[in-house]
Amino acid sequence: QKCPTDGRAAISKALLRSATFLKDVATELAELGHDEDRSGKENGEENGENVNGGGPRVRDEDDMRFDDDDFDEEEMRVATQCAAFATASFGFMRALVAPIVRGAASDVHALEKVLDACAGFQRAVEEVGAGVYPPQDVGELAAHAGHAMDQARAMAV
Repeated sequence: QKCPTDGRAAISKALLRSATFLKDVATELAELGHDEDRSGKENGEENGENVNGGGPRVRDEDDMRFDDDDFDEEEMRVATQCAAFATASFGFMRALVAPIVRGAASDVHALEKVLDACAGFQRAVEEVGAGVYPPQDVGELAAHAGHAMDQARAMAV
């Protein structure tokens, strides 16, 4: 694999990697509430039913996946709001990273500060994404979202 040619290129690459993680979180959370839109064909299922025997899919006790049925109404409302937060976080990250990747910013010292704040931002958004699944701790979700906002302000300075 080719190494970055300079500090700006290395920081750009790291920022793009963080943006990719944020996009994954946003995509995963956006799928919540849309079980009927997903099919499990890759697991021998179709629309939540076994293809080869009919009837609903029987979940293995080791199955770590969450279905919409695992969320009560309030948890789904919180999950939907967190999905919107993750999508906005990715949009913010994309807007921040684009000029850096294009080479508009070149002060490596300032970019290093952005990269440090970006790591904290990414972790906080990932924690919001992980905390969406039951059992939810709304106070903890709010704390992670607040920390993400603090890190976003640090990146934008």
